[in-house]
Amino acid sequence: MKRYTHLMFLAFIIIALNSCNYEQGEKFAIVTGIIEDGTKTKSIAREDCTAFSAPAVPSTVSSGGLKLNMVIIQITFEGSINQKSYGDPFAQQSFKSGTSCWANKIFGTGSGQLNEYWQEVSYGKFMVYPAEETHGTANDGIITVSLSGNHPNFGFPGRGDGKAPYPWFTDALGKADPYIDFSKYDADADGHLSTKEFQVMFLVAGFETAAGNIPGIWGQAGCFWTEETYDGYHIGECAYQGYSAFGERQGNHDATIGVIAHELGHAI
Repeated sequence: MKRYTHLMFLAFIIIALNSCNYEQGEKFAIVTGIIEDGTKTKSIAREDCTAFSAPAVPSTVSSGGLKLNMVIIQITFEGSINQKSYGDPFAQQSFKSGTSCWANKIFGTGSGQLNEYWQEVSYGKFMVYPAEETHGTANDGIITVSLSGNHPNFGFPGRGDGKAPYPWFTDALGKADPYIDFSKYDADADGHLSTKEFQVMFLVAGFETAAGNIPGIWGQAGCFWTEETYDGYHIGECAYQGYSAFGERQGNHDATIGVIAHELGHAI
């Protein structure tokens, strides 16, 4: 009788979920986590995948605040056909969600989106804004590039099994360069893009290593020790700017904004 009751309850939950009229263009995932006292939690992550439009700039930002232009470079991996056919998990990696999902998450101002957080903690004085670019949906701040070979499974930076991501990131920047004019963002005309002028975020197909999945990359803020020049401008140099980088997925869902906000804060 108890088993029958449990089955009936489960059936009711499934019917109730299926009957909900979720807003078109949104996706949902059950996110598990552990809070400071060790309690396991579950919550629903909502992804806004509706058509992206650039956010309005509040007067608190335009008058004495900082609107930081940023480009997101999505990195996919073409993989080896032979290895892919044998189920190699490090082979081809592409994004599960469309670019509008990520543009809304990073540049949006709605509940659970990154700019809502920045507006709250800066008392309305700071926001990130999509850089002008011509790839895919123009001016949504996202450029997607495809790199040859398998996902390298970067791992944890600095450890023996970790791989420095710089060769892949500079390759990605070179592929993204034709779609963006970096000269627009050198406000002081010194040939360098500083942290207050521009940011580059690398979003890597695959997983966030901190979430325990592979192939992945550890969320990080970093910089290039060599002078990487695009359109005649130095991008990502340690002395001026740097970058942030993240894995696309955390378990069964797209990465949420926690790690993104943390590492982007370091980069800024």
